[in-house]
Amino acid sequence: MESPENPQTTTILAKLKPLSVAMTVSTSTTKSFYFDIREENFLDKFIEKLFEHAELVAKYNIKNNAL
Repeated sequence: MESPENPQTTTILAKLKPLSVAMTVSTSTTKSFYFDIREENFLDKFIEKLFEHAELVAKYNIKNNAL
């Protein structure tokens, strides 16, 4: 689709669906987590794990004066 201001410009709108998500948590140890589309509600599980570990990292940082 060309814009009226610049006929050379093309705009593409897309909806992306995540296939997988991953994170690594580093405190006194390092843990990695991976969730993908093969698991039911994998995004919900990822977000739950993310906040669970965010709380642990915050406590670790306070305990070790890492902030």
